[in-house]
Amino acid sequence: MPAPIRLGDPTTGGGRVISARLGNFATIDGKPVVVRGDRANCQRHHGIFAFLEADDSSTFDDLGIVLQGHRLACGCHALSTLGASFDVTPTAPHAGGVAVAACGRPAV
Repeated sequence: MPAPIRLGDPTTGGGRVISARLGNFATIDGKPVVVRGDRANCQRHHGIFAFLEADDSSTFDDLGIVLQGHRLACGCHALSTLGASFDVTPTAPHAGGVAVAACGRPAV
C-alpha cells in the first residue's frame, strides 16, 4: 500500500499540501491526514488544486485517505514524507471508524 499523504507534504508540481480538513482529528506521526477534497498548491500549474483521488477502502469519517500517487485536479500528485512504518492516531471521538492500521494497511 502506498504511504498516506499528510499536511505539508511536497507535490510533484513544486508545491505543498496546504489543507487537511480533519485537522488534528486524525494524525499520522503527529501530522494531519489528507483526504479527498483537501488541497495543495502547485507551482507548475500556478494555482491551488483539490485532490480528486483517494483510497476509499482506507477512511477517516467516511472520507477516503489520499495516498502517494493520487492525483490533484491539475494532474500532479503529492509525495509522502513517511518512512516504512508510522503510527495512526485518532485524537477525538467521532461517529466513523478509523480504518487504517499502524502498519499502513487497511484494518480488517
